[in-house]
Amino acid sequence: MENNELRMAFIEVLSQDAHPTHIGDLVFQISLFCYEKELIKGEEIKRLFNYQGYKIEKNPGPLFEEKYWAEISSIFWEFVANGTIAVGLKSSNNACNLPRFTLTNFGRKWLKEKKEPLPEDVEGYLKYVKSAIKNIDEIIIQYINEAIKTFNRRYIYASAVMLGAASEKTIYLLAEKIKDFPLNPKIRKNVVDALKYRKLKLLFDSTKDAIDELINQEKIPYDIHEGINNHLSSLFDAIRVQRNDAVHPIAGEINKDKLRLSLLGFPHVCKKVYDILNWLDQNIENQTNPTL
Repeated sequence: MENNELRMAFIEVLSQDAHPTHIGDLVFQISLFCYEKELIKGEEIKRLFNYQGYKIEKNPGPLFEEKYWAEISSIFWEFVANGTIAVGLKSSNNACNLPRFTLTNFGRKWLKEKKEPLPEDVEGYLKYVKSAIKNIDEIIIQYINEAIKTFNRRYIYASAVMLGAASEKTIYLLAEKIKDFPLNPKIRKNVVDALKYRKLKLLFDSTKDAIDELINQEKIPYDIHEGINNHLSSLFDAIRVQRNDAVHPIAGEINKDKLRLSLLGFPHVCKKVYDILNWLDQNIENQTNPTL
């Protein structure tokens, strides 16, 4: 069984209304979930599960718990670090420490949301991005990997900077590709100048103008470009936060909730940009490429 399957089981068990509040019970419930969903199969089940005990007590036996205890414990402490789980039960003075635990208000909220990908699920988030965008640039993955990890360690400023870097790289990839597509000479020159002189505002305006031109000429199908301007604005907003709010000595303030929403939306925004990039790749050979 892969670690991401174990994480999925962890999240699903905690999402239940009557979720465990004891680490031992949590491991037990996760083991049952994995068994019933057939996440572990074949010889592994025969070796790990006590069939007789499972039939009588619904207990898979200690071998499963022993094998996966370290992995489940690691996930547990990650969720403690990101503020979704609190150690102890506030309702009982006798259970204020481990092995008892409770979900925080924040944890209950995002577990109920069930939006994918969850910024609090580091491995699940990265797997989602790589699955949704097969040819995503490795540098974007590196930036977003650090953005998610620092967010979960509550390094909010560092996370905002990395998200901005991932957003900026995404925009530059789009501009580099679209400049070679037939465009109005003035728009194309603006894109080229923005890339050459690293002018962010000009990059935003010229890239948007270039896409608008292709849309108005009905070259890009609607299902490819739908909502692209809103997605571009989202990327540039993340870059603005990176350059101004996160590092400016006067501003110097980051809203954690807004950052979380940006992280929640980035994979979908990036996917839309890659829809455009892939379309340009597939169609550019059939176009006449102008020169300045």
